[in-house]
Amino acid sequence: MKAVLPVVALLLGGACSLDGPTETDNHNPVAGIVVDPLELPFGDNHQTIVTLDGSGSFDEDGDPLTFLWTGSPARFENGTSASDSIAQVSYAVRGSGPRVVQLTVTAGRGGLRLAAATIEIAP
Repeated sequence: MKAVLPVVALLLGGACSLDGPTETDNHNPVAGIVVDPLELPFGDNHQTIVTLDGSGSFDEDGDPLTFLWTGSPARFENGTSASDSIAQVSYAVRGSGPRVVQLTVTAGRGGLRLAAATIEIAP
């Protein structure tokens, strides 16, 4: 009498075929900005430090992310520049009027997403 053994396939986040693994679609990352504080008092004299935080951004494929901040100062409080790929930066807002900052998040295998926020200076 022959024994019949069951065949079990375990799929770990991918597709299975008799020809080998298949490539899954690459997804764009999700970009997000948290600004704290979002509104500055008028006449603040550059005393309030604004934190821009993009660390909540993610890529559902798990690819590594890079960050590019635009519409913000060339140098931040911690000595980094807008072109340094870091998720969280801080700066003192200079001048008057609203400031729009934009974050571009790029995933390791390609794909990018933008997020923007406006920092208001109270009248």
